[in-house]
Amino acid sequence: MRNKWKIGSLWTVVLCLLLGCNEGNPLQPKSGGHPYEVLLVGDSGGVVMRQLTVDMAGLPQPEPWFDVVVTDSAGFQRNGKTMRNVVRVDVAPAATERTVIRYERNVFAAPQIIVHVLTPSWKALDDEMPALGERLRTLLDGAERSRQMAYLSSHHAMEPTATVERKFGAQMWIPVEMKASMQTDSFLWLSNDAAEGMCNICIYRIASADTARFVAARDSVMERNVKGETDRMHMATAPFPLQWLQGNDSTSWVARGLWEMVGDAMGGPFVARIMQQPDGTALVAESFVYAPEGKKRNLLRRTEASLFTFKKVKE
Repeated sequence: MRNKWKIGSLWTVVLCLLLGCNEGNPLQPKSGGHPYEVLLVGDSGGVVMRQLTVDMAGLPQPEPWFDVVVTDSAGFQRNGKTMRNVVRVDVAPAATERTVIRYERNVFAAPQIIVHVLTPSWKALDDEMPALGERLRTLLDGAERSRQMAYLSSHHAMEPTATVERKFGAQMWIPVEMKASMQTDSFLWLSNDAAEGMCNICIYRIASADTARFVAARDSVMERNVKGETDRMHMATAPFPLQWLQGNDSTSWVARGLWEMVGDAMGGPFVARIMQQPDGTALVAESFVYAPEGKKRNLLRRTEASLFTFKKVKE
């Protein structure tokens, strides 16, 4: 449960992407492509493809981290220059002695990220790319999240957003489709209440930000507040190890895991952002998805972006 993994400077890279998401020439064309779709250029051996299509963490069934469209340099020049996410593989022995990753934003369209994987040889790429895969995925994840956060900044539900500030002293942009709600003194549940692809956000307070005690604290909150068809049914954390990401300020963590409904055959993925407060307690903003009919990756990621808009309102 305490298998935390830190990304250090990668977190800083993501923050730079988030803060710069609206920069660029307003006269540029709008970027194309689907969310979490990557145009991969020049990866003739499929080495980078394997890193982009590993199974995404925290889902109940295998789904690739990204949907990848493969092309060559000529295809990129013809049809790919305005894609939202581009990864270009360049073999350039005179330019580098090892495989490195660099990126540019809003080169041909906006918002856009073009990631350059520069390598001295195909052998070096094959040897070194596995160690660089996490950084590559983090860059692209950050770019997609920044787009959704930018959208939320001007397209969020006003009343739920005001409720979050009133109840928890925090700003958090709630997606406009989150119209159904249930609340108590220390708990808020928002949902799109959809028949298919149900997305939810819960915000609540727990006694401590100690990650070792998070599952017990979460289960206690959910047992009281998230019921099934009867009061004997309630949400709980599924018995699988959580995946932890710690922020660079040591006061916030992100947990990815699975939830289940005790007494019923329901379940799915969740993401929780745990934020330590000055008084030693913690606020938790959590998104979870129930979509037994299909894929869950994009549903969870889209809702998850809202969690990263959280910030404490100044006194």
